[in-house]
Amino acid sequence: MRSERDVKKSSQAAAPPERGISTRPPWFVVAMAVVALLLGVFTTPDNLLAAGRLRWYLTEAGEQVRRATEIEIQLFRIACIGVSLLLFAWGWIAKSSFAHRVHLHEPRERGWVRSRKTLFNFSLFASLSCAALAVAYSATAERFLSPEQLSLINDEDGVIEYGTAFFFLATSVASVILARRDRARRGRVLILWFFALAFFFASGEEISWGQRLLGMETPELMKEKNIQSEINIHNMLGPLVDHFFLLGVLVYGILSPLLAWRFPFFHKLFDYVGLPIGSLGLAVGFLTATFIWVGSSLFGQPSGYRVEEMRELLSALCLFLLMVEVWRKAPEDRSPAPAAAPA
Repeated sequence: MRSERDVKKSSQAAAPPERGISTRPPWFVVAMAVVALLLGVFTTPDNLLAAGRLRWYLTEAGEQVRRATEIEIQLFRIACIGVSLLLFAWGWIAKSSFAHRVHLHEPRERGWVRSRKTLFNFSLFASLSCAALAVAYSATAERFLSPEQLSLINDEDGVIEYGTAFFFLATSVASVILARRDRARRGRVLILWFFALAFFFASGEEISWGQRLLGMETPELMKEKNIQSEINIHNMLGPLVDHFFLLGVLVYGILSPLLAWRFPFFHKLFDYVGLPIGSLGLAVGFLTATFIWVGSSLFGQPSGYRVEEMRELLSALCLFLLMVEVWRKAPEDRSPAPAAAPA
């Protein structure tokens, strides 16, 4: 008769070994590390000036804006070099207890793989339709609209700027509602409350907290340090806030859905921490919003038209569509999975 020890050994031998995270970095990590290292080495103020980028912020803007821009460049270089070190730390990350917990995690949003990997969906249709309207506007506006109408749309406190503020505010409100609905998931709740505060702040900053609407005067201290003499913070920091927002759109709106769709570990990771991720269709929408300047530049631009403001408007729309996707969910994610029937 076989002993208990022999039975245990044979059962362990028969069981397939549990596959964890490979200690060998995948190809996309290697590529990302190489690109990050190159950006960290060559993104210097002198190189940016030679390429014609940030010239106004580095030479003609006020002293505070210039220093803020130089600090931004150095922080960007440090961040890039830090990302490149990920290649050498991959083995330690793969063996960490956190990575093991993520690997064993069973996603609560099981329907994400099917619903979010969809390319042709409402988010794609809505975002691309709005981007097409933006390009059509840039191509035809001066033929059909008067200078006064163009000013009403393009200028400060115009339709484009207030549209961006509206979608930021709508995203903030939707985040609050979703946070109250998903109270059982602590990580998701914290992230949604962060979104609510961040986009409420972004909405206020976009219209300078209603300064011109309410007829408020800019305080002298802020007037001296703000490049537009407005009641807001982001214009005191040079291009830092705009670049941070652009980077967030690229990483969160475009790269994260691709990683979650292509690699199961990232789908588990985002679900484990509670980070809501958009669909592939919405990722295309974010990509189109980010590079809207390509389509606009092909047809010329009307007087006062600022492509960066249109980019912000389309990005804010896509962020609101992301909240809509989180609200709708996949049918199998709307309620807890039924318990297994007793044997």
